[in-house]
Amino acid sequence: FVSENMRVTLPVSHSLLRYLRIKEKPEVTSLMKDWTDYPWPKEWNAITSADSHLKIPPVEQFYDAYDFDSLVYRFGAAASAYLRETVERYRRGKPVWDAHGPRRCQGHLVWKLNTTMPHIYSSVIDYYLEPGMPYYALKRAYEPILVSFEIGDHIYAWIVNDSTEIVKGSLTVQLYNIFLNKVEKEFTVPVRVAAGQSQLVCNLDEFGQFLRNRLIVGRLVGEDGDPISTANIFADIERHLSFPEARISLEIEGDELVVGTDYFARCVELSGECNGDPFGFFFSDNYFDLLPGDKKKVKIKTKH
Repeated sequence: FVSENMRVTLPVSHSLLRYLRIKEKPEVTSLMKDWTDYPWPKEWNAITSADSHLKIPPVEQFYDAYDFDSLVYRFGAAASAYLRETVERYRRGKPVWDAHGPRRCQGHLVWKLNTTMPHIYSSVIDYYLEPGMPYYALKRAYEPILVSFEIGDHIYAWIVNDSTEIVKGSLTVQLYNIFLNKVEKEFTVPVRVAAGQSQLVCNLDEFGQFLRNRLIVGRLVGEDGDPISTANIFADIERHLSFPEARISLEIEGDELVVGTDYFARCVELSGECNGDPFGFFFSDNYFDLLPGDKKKVKIKTKH
């Protein structure tokens, strides 16, 4: 049972400005002056605690920050990647070499959901009730039915079923070229996963050798053809990747925003203002990857 899983992250940009009691976004300099420093701006020490600089997420996997917003992104994306990877591993609950054995993890608690003061630590909802990037990463990682990729000596596809029903359908795994908007290889396998179980479905050896800038996509559909769960992952860290210049489309259908793209879009962020006020927007999903041809439907759930 994992009782305290965490990494330090940042609130969203407008919350952090209010935390620091400043109106203008400060310039960002190199986080590390020499090998005796941690990658941690000294200005944050006044609004943090508990040796936060020792609990940072894997920021080294992401590009260096060039401005205030990219610094917030770097910490948020790193914390999200850490939480997604660990939560999925705990939920799978067993190693590949014992894939038919019992699930060994009996639960997971993230530390922590929210914060009671303007404070930089590990909360995924800040003092002003603004959800950050790790909130949405956890929301997806906690979905009852989950497609999960594990990269080790081979690349493996798992399905975790923590619903109360048997999952029956098929899993299609694709190797996608994000610059050519093209599925280069794919295969489909039938799936049947009992309630309360995790199952190793297949490995991706069928793809053979491929460049690590290819996107790996898994789409689980039920026997009726309706989508159940989708996941995507790269076989490399973001710092080693480049992405196409995607153009996002946005429409309104009833009470939903419908988001589309012409090329693969990495980490689409929805935000807004109401009479100059950026606070109070809460989207049903945010900070999501989006593929051409997919339409993402998102609800705005609060006063704005």
